[in-house]
Amino acid sequence: MGVLFRYVAESRSGGSRIWAAFRIVVKADLVTVSAFELALLIWLVLAHDLVFPTVLRANNPVSWFILQIGLIIGFFAAWPASSWLIRRGVRVEPRPTPQ
Repeated sequence: MGVLFRYVAESRSGGSRIWAAFRIVVKADLVTVSAFELALLIWLVLAHDLVFPTVLRANNPVSWFILQIGLIIGFFAAWPASSWLIRRGVRVEPRPTPQ
C-alpha cells in the first residue's frame, strides 16, 4: 500500500514514465521502511528477551506499551534514512496542501 500511495503522489508531480516513477518509489520506500522495521524488530526482540522475559500476550497492556515504544524507536531510526534520500533527490519533500 505504501508503494502504491507513493507512486500515485510521484506520478502526479510530473513523472512522465511509469517505470521510472515506480523505481524511485521502490528505492525511497525500501530504504526507509527497512530502517523502520529493523529498528522496531530489534526493539521487540530485546524487550521480549531481556526486559520482559515473561510471556507477553496481545491482551496485556504492557505488550501494547512496548509496541508503542518500538514504533517511536522505528520513527527515529527511519528519520536519517529519509533525510539522506531527500538530500540525494530520490525522495521529494511533501508539498503543502492547497486550501
